Amino acid sequence: MIKRKKKPTKKSQSILKPIQVEWEDHFSIQGWNNTIDENPVIVSSVGFVLKETPKMLVLSQNGTEEKVGVGNNIAIIKKCIVKRKLLK
Repeated sequence: MIKRKKKPTKKSQSILKPIQVEWEDHFSIQGWNNTIDENPVIVSSVGFVLKETPKMLVLSQNGTEEKVGVGNNIAIIKKCIVKRKLLK
């Protein structure tokens, strides 16, 4: 007999919160240059909030409903965040 997986409950669906974050990224310039663009690069990342501390925000691009696993994580320094939006 094949066991079917239970449908996710509202509680399990709300474990991971999707968010869009825009942040200033660091960059490097290789080779010889006589001009430098002083404007920071703005990056947009979308993911699930795994952890938030006073200094860092950790996002995951992939996650399971029951916290079995996450993947493709990124830690963003909060001082670099210029915009954040909670997604539905």
